[in-house]
Amino acid sequence: MRMSDASDRPLAESDPEVGVLEDPVTEAGVRIYPLVADRGNQRVLLQYLDGHDEYEVADPEVPVSEAAFDLCVVDKRGLQNHSEALKRRKEEAAPVLLPVLLLLPETSNDVIEIDGGEIADNVFATTVDELVSLPMKQIELGWRIQALLRLRAQSFDLYSRTTELRLFRRAIEDSGQGVAITDAAGTIEYVNPAFETVTGYDEAELAGTDWWTLYHETVSEDRLGEIEATVTAGEVWDGEVAAETASGERLETYQTIGPVFDDDGEMEAYVGIVRDITERKAAKRDRKRYQEIVERLDDPIMLQGRDGTFELLNQAVADYAGYDRSELLDEDEYLFMDEETADRIDAYKEEVFETGEPVSYEVPPTFPKTGQDTVFSTSRYPYYDDGEVAGTIAICRNVTDIKERQQELRQYERAIVGATDLIAAIGSDGQYLFANPQYREYHDIDAADPSELTLADVFDEAALPRIRSNVERALSGETITYQTSRSHPTQGERVLDVRYYPIEEGGEVTGLVAVLQDVTDREDRAHQLEVVDRILRHNLRNSLTVVRMQAEAIREEGTESVAGAADTILDQIDALLTTSEKSRDITRALTREETPAPVDVGRIVRATVELVTETHPDAEVTVEGPSSVAAFAADSVAQAIEELLTNAIIHGDGEHPSVRVDIEPGTEAVRISVADDGPGLPEVERDVLEDGTEIDALYHGSGLGLWLVHWIVRRSGGSVSVKTGEAEGTTVTITLPRHGVDD
Repeated sequence: MRMSDASDRPLAESDPEVGVLEDPVTEAGVRIYPLVADRGNQRVLLQYLDGHDEYEVADPEVPVSEAAFDLCVVDKRGLQNHSEALKRRKEEAAPVLLPVLLLLPETSNDVIEIDGGEIADNVFATTVDELVSLPMKQIELGWRIQALLRLRAQSFDLYSRTTELRLFRRAIEDSGQGVAITDAAGTIEYVNPAFETVTGYDEAELAGTDWWTLYHETVSEDRLGEIEATVTAGEVWDGEVAAETASGERLETYQTIGPVFDDDGEMEAYVGIVRDITERKAAKRDRKRYQEIVERLDDPIMLQGRDGTFELLNQAVADYAGYDRSELLDEDEYLFMDEETADRIDAYKEEVFETGEPVSYEVPPTFPKTGQDTVFSTSRYPYYDDGEVAGTIAICRNVTDIKERQQELRQYERAIVGATDLIAAIGSDGQYLFANPQYREYHDIDAADPSELTLADVFDEAALPRIRSNVERALSGETITYQTSRSHPTQGERVLDVRYYPIEEGGEVTGLVAVLQDVTDREDRAHQLEVVDRILRHNLRNSLTVVRMQAEAIREEGTESVAGAADTILDQIDALLTTSEKSRDITRALTREETPAPVDVGRIVRATVELVTETHPDAEVTVEGPSSVAAFAADSVAQAIEELLTNAIIHGDGEHPSVRVDIEPGTEAVRISVADDGPGLPEVERDVLEDGTEIDALYHGSGLGLWLVHWIVRRSGGSVSVKTGEAEGTTVTITLPRHGVDD
């Protein structure tokens, strides 16, 4: 027996912090507290304990309320003096038993009658656990003590198991993972709240349900067979598998299913842990999709650490740099681009680190290894790790082509703004998109940006209907050309040539461009030229008529030699009259504004041949080639063909000149050849046709006609060529741009 300090070890009672009891079984032995007032009984008890080293004697001088013990031995007087204290100690130790053994003489039964003589039934229920009659035998005392200590140990074991079960259940109930327990047949017996949340079922709905019915219909039989085979073999299965919620929706889960064995090693239940990984799988798919997108992008994308070295980058970065991606990791821009640009990029990184805000900038790096010179528009963002800026993410867009187009647009803008023509753009809704200063000045528009204006805001009611009609035609895809007059704020009434060009985007007309040219001066000059030409021809014709009359009189009354001179005068008069008529045709042609448009040259040629042969019935003119073929030409192209046919017939050989016309359509041009059998075209007239030799080099009316042919063909966007045969004959070929494909 050993003596124990009452305060050297804690009591076997509850710890308020954790709510559990300390195990009463210790290596130091069992502590017995002798609360025996009778000295004789005390001596007997101590003698017994002294013979048993497995017991310690708690110091009896320490009060009951403070003593640490595993069993209290008390006699009658000790019980009478300390029953309330013992009762409190037992209550404090509950649910673990703190046993009290009462030593009571056989003749002393009044111990059960205390508190005024009332029978204290609760003494044995709340305070005393066992009674030993005195005089006692040591063997009986030992047996009683051991029995009570066994009860104490059993109560502690029961308490520990109960506590563990309670904590385990609380852990399961509070777990964020769905937990289900089934019997050995797979019938669900329990699910925790998290399982209810994940699946949408109530525990009551699931109780008695077969576990295997909770899988989604898309799960294959092979997958279910794999799970069942694993767990029935006593092993744990875990993996991703689709379950079905109470609403019938597919639920992506990660499950761990394991068997539970009884003490005999027999499988008695299964435990399943279910985690909802729907969001995780979606995030994984998104990450994969984003990665694929980033890899496919031609735009360089990179993630750089605080020191500027690359941690992640896509293939576009490597393509521009001329290095493998693996070679670029842990490197920076200085490896593959010019130092000046790399310095600028470093400065932008520092700005992101200092402000924590994204920055946007443009840089024109040179890549020595690939020889590329580009302009990048870059957006650089901070990325964070534990709330701190850990690096930057940069997305770079190659804007080299855009910058070049912007430069071209600026040049176009300068050209449009500086143009003498009036230029404006109008949307499909009739709203102005743009107007250059000249247009705004002519139309008295004050606003530099006319985008808030419509046609009705600019033109008066008298002019508006015609303008709207032409605008609608242009918006339907037609190119419009017409002439009109507008009143200038300072220059008065002016004449304008107007052209509307449709704007097409994706095969759809979205607006039009209006180009207006002030042709007042040109029109005035043309009108003046026509007046002068008309007066000159009128006066010339009148004077020549008088001369003709006098020449005819001289021929009739004069000698033979005088009559011959008179005939010469008459021939020259006829030539001058012919030249006068050619001058009129040329004046009309040159003063008329013409724009090449699609015409049917096959039809025009045949109609012109028919007209010319009516005037020259002795000529033989043949036409070879398609009856219909389209080409771009001025409206006066028929006059040019007529002039060539007439010239070929007049200068043909004999009384019945022969002329051949060939129409030859090609893929890009249409050729019209006029061949005669005459003596050949003089060099000066070839120059007139091919080069438009100045009019002061001409000396007769046919030369004027050929000069007119040259300018009509030139206005048509075509050309003229002349080929003279070795003996005789001339072929003049007009080449005009081909339009479309004929049926």
